[in-house]
Amino acid sequence: MSDNRFIRLSAMIISALCLMYCYVTLQWTPVELVRFVVGIFILWFPVAAIVYALLNKEVESASIRFTLSLLASYTLTTLLYFGLAVFGLSAAFYAIQGIIIVGVVLYGLRKRSVIRRVVGEFRLARVNWLLILIIAGSLAVCVRYNVYVTIDDSTQARTYSTYVDQLNFSALSYELDRHVPPYQATIAGGLPERAYHMFPHLTTALIARYTGSDDMMRTNMVYHYIVIETLLCLALYSISKTLTGSKITGYIGALLLYLLTIQTPPLVPNSIHYFYFTVFPNVSSGIDPAALTSPQMYASFVVCFGILLALLVIFKSAARGIPLSRLLIVVALMIGATTRFRVHLLLAMLPAFLIVMFFLGLRRRKLIYWAAAGVALTVSLLLYIEMRAPVYLAGSAGIQLGYNALTGPGTWSAGIFNSWPFATQAYNLLSSLIPGLPLRLAIWQVISLPMFTLLNIIGIPLLAATYYFYSQRKYHFDFSLYKQYLFVTLLVSTIISLTLSMDYDSYSVPGQLTYHTRWYLLPFAGVAFHALLTRLQRRVKWTEQQWIVSAAIAVLLVQGAVQWSAPSEVQKVLNAERATLSSSNYNAFLYIRANTPPDSVILTRGYLSSGSSALTYAVSGLGGRAAYTEISLANTFETRLYHQDRITLVNNLWEDTDVSVFCESLTATPITHLIIEQADPLKLVTMPTCLHQIWQSDTHATVIWQVIR
Repeated sequence: MSDNRFIRLSAMIISALCLMYCYVTLQWTPVELVRFVVGIFILWFPVAAIVYALLNKEVESASIRFTLSLLASYTLTTLLYFGLAVFGLSAAFYAIQGIIIVGVVLYGLRKRSVIRRVVGEFRLARVNWLLILIIAGSLAVCVRYNVYVTIDDSTQARTYSTYVDQLNFSALSYELDRHVPPYQATIAGGLPERAYHMFPHLTTALIARYTGSDDMMRTNMVYHYIVIETLLCLALYSISKTLTGSKITGYIGALLLYLLTIQTPPLVPNSIHYFYFTVFPNVSSGIDPAALTSPQMYASFVVCFGILLALLVIFKSAARGIPLSRLLIVVALMIGATTRFRVHLLLAMLPAFLIVMFFLGLRRRKLIYWAAAGVALTVSLLLYIEMRAPVYLAGSAGIQLGYNALTGPGTWSAGIFNSWPFATQAYNLLSSLIPGLPLRLAIWQVISLPMFTLLNIIGIPLLAATYYFYSQRKYHFDFSLYKQYLFVTLLVSTIISLTLSMDYDSYSVPGQLTYHTRWYLLPFAGVAFHALLTRLQRRVKWTEQQWIVSAAIAVLLVQGAVQWSAPSEVQKVLNAERATLSSSNYNAFLYIRANTPPDSVILTRGYLSSGSSALTYAVSGLGGRAAYTEISLANTFETRLYHQDRITLVNNLWEDTDVSVFCESLTATPITHLIIEQADPLKLVTMPTCLHQIWQSDTHATVIWQVIR
């Protein structure tokens, strides 16, 4: 057996073992796995097939074209569904998909030579098994992001160790599965939903619909995360490979995403236990915050890398005077879609795209560049106009310019953004130089936010890798435009984070803009690492097999260290906030999800004072129905924008002893069902006629009542 065949066979076997580990650990069943594979294929194949065919003559590499098609389909499928569903034409989406699939089949029957050529590009002998191995290994190590609940075999109690946003994400996914745009706020039933970047939630809802899943938590944290992690590995491989023209760089780029990354302890701690200054911030400022605390951010990175890969190919071709017209329109649509995938990406990437396209159009005298800019701007404006519709919560899509006090001493956000090395000493020095408070605070923000971004988010190793790429002349001709685009993107991100505020707060958009910067530069890590290995190779002169074995040993050592080390700082916080749900409570949520009208509004007091953020959004996130009120965001919006104090109203209902007063107060709300716990009963002596019991647990510990009007 030749060395290459042995390597290929070994990669196949180890990949199969990694996938089997995922299958067992995540408790898949054969039927569920088949539904998942078939469902995601039907969901994303139509748009992917169209994009792949459109790029046939523009993108020579079949693997790059394949990756671009998948990333574009992930983005544009959701955009297409949303655009049709807003006008009540969701049935047209399925019709379009069916027509495309039938068309591809008929085309394949008529043009068998073309199909044979396409199939030949992906025949087994040409499959990149090393890349498959990296993806399979990445999925195996990412299992820690997929596991969110443990079940006690004896009591069937469920212990959740997950960040609050995971349940909130699940809740909005349920609502979008029922209505696009959303009919009501999932955390404040009866009130409009925020004009949120909800395409990641809609994508999860579509995955659930196509795979037949009725559990949005599992759909997102298992199904959707597997898709995200697979696409991110493909994207990093393709971008890194395109930057140097070497598969080795591609492998390194993909390895550095999950398999060759390790947590290092905080050197300057902060108030939230991530985004702190450390030696290697890829975990603490990259993967962990996104995967564990912000699923919408995690999903948006697929779109981000899809855009970066497309622009890389476009700018490389533009340097040779060849405009890629079709790919330009595809990437313009993707950039426009970031308005609802992740507005942080739009605010940074759209201005940079418009600027580069404008000057390219002037320099090359090609209208297609201006047309692409027009498409991106039009799509983003249309989506923003839709966000201002009356169906959404008033004041949740407005923006303001000015000092937003993100770094102001004494503010809660200062504990995050002022946590870079020597920040305290720098502020004290500034205070001695500028005694006037308003001017000092403004200047401090201009100093502190960029320093936080450079040192805590991007980090010193990635800064060094970026400097290497920008300083090498060999990358200048092909990637000069790409360098300029990224520079403008980072500059715009910084300016907006310094000066922008939203109507509802100054952190969610401008503050979080800084968290995305390292992802724009992440592919340069593979380029710089490959350069170091190339220099090493001149001395050691290893064979390809020796390098592969060395890489495997490095992965084993790194992952061994990860397994034996303490949990990450984020995971420690989640472990401290884990909460247990009894079997009767969980069965109550299952009943609500399966047996109540889709637009029901559920009230229970059990989670309003639990003190555990793990179950803050349990009613809407697990029950799949809108909650009358759930603490945190709901309470903020209710009091600030609608001047309602629902928490007090709920407590009054529980304390009422007069049946008529109770019923009058209850029926004046949009509440349709109550969940009453035996441990926290109503004070009423007799149950009122405005309540009708529809379910109780086996132990009678939990009872569901329907409100009668």
